[in-house]
Amino acid sequence: MKLKITARNCKIGKKDLDYIKKKLAALEKFHMHLDKVFLTIKEEKLVYEMELMLKAMHKDFVIKKKSENIQELINLILDKMLLQMAKLKAKVKNHSHPKSIEIVTEKDLVPHYSLEYKSQESLDKMTHFEAADKLNESSNKMVIYIDANTNKLAVALKKNESTIEIIEA
Repeated sequence: MKLKITARNCKIGKKDLDYIKKKLAALEKFHMHLDKVFLTIKEEKLVYEMELMLKAMHKDFVIKKKSENIQELINLILDKMLLQMAKLKAKVKNHSHPKSIEIVTEKDLVPHYSLEYKSQESLDKMTHFEAADKLNESSNKMVIYIDANTNKLAVALKKNESTIEIIEA
């Protein structure tokens, strides 16, 4: 990693330089190829402006921030860059490419059945035994009805020739 630190209209102390280098070294933990890192610090009217530019994984990253406190500014900008690097690493690791989507229109669908809508009021009232008898007499596999005893919706299903299942809502 090539690191270039430039200070304009201000002096950066050794303590701050060591801190910056330590924070930038944390970027290397992502095991991404960092080509160049440029850090520029300007001071105008007691306000520091910092710009961090780096190139990693063939992408350019630029972060600019302003603050009156240089230590706070260093923390802000370097933490933000660490966050962006973590996002890039996660994106590369997950291979999050958009998946192709097949669009199917309603006319492309061929119905295999027809739908018949009935309201609950149009259903017959009968007991479970009457529903079972009606099911045995017809070729249907199910009967939907209103239970005469409870006034609840019920379904009689023909499992096989000798078994009928009753489901109440």
